[in-house]
Amino acid sequence: MNKIIKGKRYDTYSARSLGEWDNGCPPEYRDHYKETLYVTKSGNYFIHRENNYGSQYATSPDGGEDIIPLTFYEAKELAEKHLANYEFKEIFGDAEGLLDVAYESSEKITLSLPSNIVKSLKERKETTGANVSWLVAKALRDAGY
Repeated sequence: MNKIIKGKRYDTYSARSLGEWDNGCPPEYRDHYKETLYVTKSGNYFIHRENNYGSQYATSPDGGEDIIPLTFYEAKELAEKHLANYEFKEIFGDAEGLLDVAYESSEKITLSLPSNIVKSLKERKETTGANVSWLVAKALRDAGY
């Protein structure tokens, strides 16, 4: 599914699936629904929800599907609630402190960093899905700034 919401593209084909869960009903039951957590290449999180016509999320007589954008905090909270501990740690690693950084006011700056640090930041972004700005802010905070 592909959807643009508030100018951002959410595409289940190009985003990375982080995990999925359902309400426990077999797929053929009318009230079945399934949610899959994704992160886009630019670090935006979303849920892709598929539901049958009788589920609490049904928007048409046939059921359907939808995309729901999430903040980093909401994605982390859902993953913690629905995924196994090892899956959660594999996705978010040690993300302590990133949530506080996400809600602070911020200013945009341009900065040059050594290539090896940029490479590490990009790798960390890929493994956690966290925004590079959050990763830099967390590193600075951990260093006492």
